[in-house]
Amino acid sequence: MTLEQYQDIWVNGKVKEPGIRDCGLRWEMIKPQLDRWKRPFTVLDFGANLGYYSLRLVEEYDCTVVAVESVYTEWLMDVLDENKQDRIVLLDKKFTLQDVRALSEVEHFDLVLALSVMHHVEGGTYEEILEAFTSLGDVMISEIALEGPACGQDIVKDTYVPKNAKVLGKPKSHLDGSERILFMSEHKKRTLAKSYIGTPLRDTALDIHSDYYHKEYMKSGSVRQWYRGINLKTWMEMGGVRPSVDEVVEMCEKEKPDFMKGDMIHGDLAVHNVILQGDGVKFIDSLDVRRHVEIDDDWFYKMINEIKESRS
Repeated sequence: MTLEQYQDIWVNGKVKEPGIRDCGLRWEMIKPQLDRWKRPFTVLDFGANLGYYSLRLVEEYDCTVVAVESVYTEWLMDVLDENKQDRIVLLDKKFTLQDVRALSEVEHFDLVLALSVMHHVEGGTYEEILEAFTSLGDVMISEIALEGPACGQDIVKDTYVPKNAKVLGKPKSHLDGSERILFMSEHKKRTLAKSYIGTPLRDTALDIHSDYYHKEYMKSGSVRQWYRGINLKTWMEMGGVRPSVDEVVEMCEKEKPDFMKGDMIHGDLAVHNVILQGDGVKFIDSLDVRRHVEIDDDWFYKMINEIKESRS
């Protein structure tokens, strides 16, 4: 199958080859909203295509971008390799409405980019899809298709801009030159439904506090730092392909000495207690009273084997 070049190909700070969409115009509409973050943050770029927005984000901001793609994945991998950017985490998966809801249960994104993608999501109405995307985090920037030639007309015909949204612009459709609408909506997400993907338990007791300057959470009576990135268990279960398994293992090995020395014990080493940042990992939830061990080594190597076996 021959794929059309939808987005501009962005390489090392400039357009290498223009696509059929005006990506630069849309970026200028979006950028003033991105400038509001004065701390590390996490972005979900849903339907990342050739990575134009993901790449510009990690070039200009202290963020990790979780890029989701299913059709252009191989081409996107080539573009990311050419840029040598390591803060873009890639999930190769075609998400349904059910998948988006499952992701929302276990992850908190500061920003969700949903640019001309909601009408491609299967399994629900526009209102259900909009609600699911909104539940993923604090801020969503979305471009919606309104024109007749767009695919997914069952969704397009019911598409609307939420009442609380701010319209950022009306870029042109690549299909017929009519206007699409680019909008931003803000909504605070204060907790997660589950501690990690795959658990049958609704077992979290987080109280998340985030704004454009700070992000932290309260758990078991203590305030803890929130790291940019995505839970490693999510990456494993939802089609993670970048970084590679070998690179993830190397990151875990590199981070290990920070807590496995002297009297420093983590006590609950597991893949769901690792945050994958793209350029490294962070171990979280140490000394969890529900599962405390006195020696980390065995648990660490069990975790490493689980990561390796996830792609076998």
